[in-house]
Amino acid sequence: MKWAQSWLDVQCTVIPGVRRAALVQRDSSSDEPKATALWPKTLDNLPEEFSSGAARAWEKGATVVRARSQEGGNTHSVIAAPTSIGNDAASVAVFEVEGDGTSQQQVILQLIVWGSQWLNLIEDVHRHGSDAEGLTTVVELLAGALEQERYGSAVTRLVTESAARLGCERVSLGLLKRRRIEIQAVSHNAHVDHRSNLLRQLSTAMEEAIDQDVTAAYPPVDGQDPLITFAQEVLARAPNPMAVCSTPLYDAGKPIGALTFERSSDRPFDQTTVELCESLGALFGPVIALKHARDRPAPVVVWDALKGYGGRLFGPKHFTLKAWTVGVLTLGIILGSVSGEYRVRAPATLEPKRMRVVAAPQSGFIRSADVRAGDHVTAGQLMASLKDDELKLERMKLQSEYQRYVKEQRAALGAGDRSGSAIANARMDQAHAQLKLVEDRLRRTQIVAPYDAIVVSGDISQSLGAPVSDGDVLFEIAPLDGYRIRLEVDERDISEIAQGQSGLLALTGLPSAAAIPFVVQRILPISDPRDGNNTFPVEAELTSAVEIARPGMQGVAKVHIRSRKLVWIWTHSLFDWIRVQLWAWTG
Repeated sequence: MKWAQSWLDVQCTVIPGVRRAALVQRDSSSDEPKATALWPKTLDNLPEEFSSGAARAWEKGATVVRARSQEGGNTHSVIAAPTSIGNDAASVAVFEVEGDGTSQQQVILQLIVWGSQWLNLIEDVHRHGSDAEGLTTVVELLAGALEQERYGSAVTRLVTESAARLGCERVSLGLLKRRRIEIQAVSHNAHVDHRSNLLRQLSTAMEEAIDQDVTAAYPPVDGQDPLITFAQEVLARAPNPMAVCSTPLYDAGKPIGALTFERSSDRPFDQTTVELCESLGALFGPVIALKHARDRPAPVVVWDALKGYGGRLFGPKHFTLKAWTVGVLTLGIILGSVSGEYRVRAPATLEPKRMRVVAAPQSGFIRSADVRAGDHVTAGQLMASLKDDELKLERMKLQSEYQRYVKEQRAALGAGDRSGSAIANARMDQAHAQLKLVEDRLRRTQIVAPYDAIVVSGDISQSLGAPVSDGDVLFEIAPLDGYRIRLEVDERDISEIAQGQSGLLALTGLPSAAAIPFVVQRILPISDPRDGNNTFPVEAELTSAVEIARPGMQGVAKVHIRSRKLVWIWTHSLFDWIRVQLWAWTG
């Protein structure tokens, strides 16, 4: 059937992501699925998944969606939606779409509603020999409206092309809003002035047709049942005599608006034209409703969704929705009434209270390195030594000179040479002083630990024999009994931190150990950008000794602030961010 193929072609053009499609009917003789139309036209036979999908739709009497994976990880879905052709209720439209079919399903259902009406109209034409030219007009007007993405463009094109095709001076479209008609589009007019007297008359004429649920024409059509056409007559007489026809727009059997057609008075509407206008109203209603629903502002969509949710919540059925709502409300009440400890979380690093530098006491060459970073040392333990060969030779030389001056002093005393004795005594004192200086330098070649500590940094074991200068840093050591914590608190939480607050520290390297208590001692007024966030350093002191802790260990610290409601604890960060963004946008 060519008309069925044309219908399927239009459907596949409108629905996004369609790969293949078919219009399936039951064979009257074998009761097996039979393809009335296939798309694309290169498709020769009805695919097996289409047959099974149609059979499932017949069995359930409702739309069936089946998702299946293809090669390459892509997902395609088969959607089978029951429809009807004339009095035949055993027809199914099957579409294979890209994705899981969730987003397309509602669109397809909407399009099937008006598609079924279109099919009925086509079937009537072929069965009773109705005006084929009128059918062509309806189809072309429908295709033109569907081509437009936006609702405003669709209704403007619809009324403008309808006026041209039906020989009308003006065609207007209005939608029901709060039980009143609001004019949406007028042919050959880009803007609609709702304050004009003409639009008020148009709205009244449309409401008159909707209230009677019929197509109202003036002058009355011969053979038509008596109708109230007072509003049509008022519109037809002002400002110039016109012929008027108003027909309701329907969606899912309910009136949603109306179309009003106006011609010159010498071309009144006949029965054929009225029937054509009625077909336009029946077919365009679902399309206009779909376009309008997809083009609504976000607040309106949210409000309609809330109204729909409220209707399901307080109406019959929908037990699962009611149970979930009660559960969420109960959880909200619990979170809003139960309090918990609010704590500020921050990364933390373990640092020694004091750090001491072990430097080279004098210039020389490294002889040995007995410790390196990570080693424990005790007070007086040798850490490293410098070469002392030259100092020992110099000590021997000075010792020899000292003994010679002693002998000279004694000989001068024996000879009664007081001046010679004084000179020898002065030289002896000089040699003794130099000898003490060399011995002191010899002692300083042995670098020892000043107290029990751990070597934090320094490894000179790879530099034996290398020269060092007086004051060069060889090691950094820290005592084992004094640690502090450095917290990096985010600027959004720094206002909550105060001196004297307590907290707990969990070290990453000791996950099984108990959390370490601490007390905040100092907040440093210095910001430190880190990982895209601005942080402030906070110093805290441990309140108990930690045997296995080491300087530089990192972890997570939580500072106890105060008791707050659980809902506030979980949501305050989000609301603070929203407050700042609103201020930034509104000033």
